[in-house]
Amino acid sequence: MRFVLLTLLGLFWSLRLVAMKAAGISGIPADVIVTVAVCGLAILFSLVAIWRSQLPPITSDGVRFYILSGAVGFVAPFFLESLIAPHLPVFVLATIIATMPLLTLGLAAIMRIESLETRSVLASILGFGAIVLLLVDMTGGPYGETAFIWLVAAFGIPLLYAANTVYVASRWPESTDALDVAFAQAVVVSLAAAAGWIAFGNGSRLVLASLNWTAVGVLVLCEGAALFLYLHIARRSGASFVALANYLSILFAALLGQWLFDDRLTILSIIAAFILIGALTLRRRKT
Repeated sequence: MRFVLLTLLGLFWSLRLVAMKAAGISGIPADVIVTVAVCGLAILFSLVAIWRSQLPPITSDGVRFYILSGAVGFVAPFFLESLIAPHLPVFVLATIIATMPLLTLGLAAIMRIESLETRSVLASILGFGAIVLLLVDMTGGPYGETAFIWLVAAFGIPLLYAANTVYVASRWPESTDALDVAFAQAVVVSLAAAAGWIAFGNGSRLVLASLNWTAVGVLVLCEGAALFLYLHIARRSGASFVALANYLSILFAALLGQWLFDDRLTILSIIAAFILIGALTLRRRKT
């Protein structure tokens, strides 16, 4: 069953990138996408909480966790993804995001949460090689030099996810499950977003979401499902196992990108993806 959930997670991760790219191409600004999506997620998880008749525990440590994890592991990377997705092939963006486990390893080693082994060092070297290939490919490839800026910015996404993964692993609140955390994060983030929009008088811009309701709706559903599955699998099977969904997301992204956007796959980008998969394989431990 856990492999079925893992496959679904990989698919949802890819679909959310597809929806972000579709929304961005249709003219919806990144901040509108984020605001509508987080409010939609808050409604979605509120309904789930009502159905379960269960609310997350409200403690000072818990609230701090919800705010920090929601900001670092959700809002910030979500905004970057929405901003960058229209400018890069889905396959390339998924490959960049898939470097998250390697960045997590580096952060964990720096914070002395996890020690570096020979296999881990080799994985990091391979991962770095894959990154270099992508940078070279996107600079001189069919997407032009302007894509290089978006490519570099995109590496902020896995870095944020990595920081959040280390934080979640060390600060998970007691007596909470994945749905509790997902619900609390969505509510806290949506309230902050709504307050910000009211304060700056941007509420009228939300009508821009109507430019592509299909993409926004798919984004909310896939983001909600992916958030729950990620937290659920990570808690039940560990960070190494849930990281395997990155393999599947790269595959799904390649197929969906070519089918929906006619994304061009170059030889170097494909080689970079395979090198990264090899690095992630070395990084993974038995669970």
